Amino acid sequence: MKFRMNKLALASSVLLSAFALQACDSGSTTQTQDTATAEKQVTAEVTAMKTLDINVIYLDRRMLPPNAVLEVTLEDISKADVASVLIASQSLKDIGTPPYAVSIEYDASKIQDKHRYSLRATIKVEGSLVFTSTTNIDPFAEGQTKPIEIKVDRVARAESDKKANP
Repeated sequence: MKFRMNKLALASSVLLSAFALQACDSGSTTQTQDTATAEKQVTAEVTAMKTLDINVIYLDRRMLPPNAVLEVTLEDISKADVASVLIASQSLKDIGTPPYAVSIEYDASKIQDKHRYSLRATIKVEGSLVFTSTTNIDPFAEGQTKPIEIKVDRVARAESDKKANP
């Protein structure tokens, strides 16, 4: 009888040890799986970001003042009669002389096949618009040159501005 009790105690201790080890092992597997999942998410976020290389030019021979600000935006223009949706933008201050090289990072997961997209560039001096792009430039169109070139045109000043600043 004593032999059976020892055998039963030994078997139950082995089973308890196995359960304890299994519990410890599943916890570390979950932590390992959580770490692997987090790494995959970070990798997916990094791979989802893409870059558009852009050159902005203007044909006007005048130099811009040092406080000029260039802004280039990538917009979703799919919906008619609704303001465009901003996907990404990049602003440069103290821009110097053209051409202006700009790189825009955008989230590729926000780009949908059946939507229309446009690049737009503006140059402002002291908050006043001086140059703007006037053509639709689809950065994802087939045959688009790299880097993408955006030509901006001078904006005509209003009569009230001309009288105030001759």
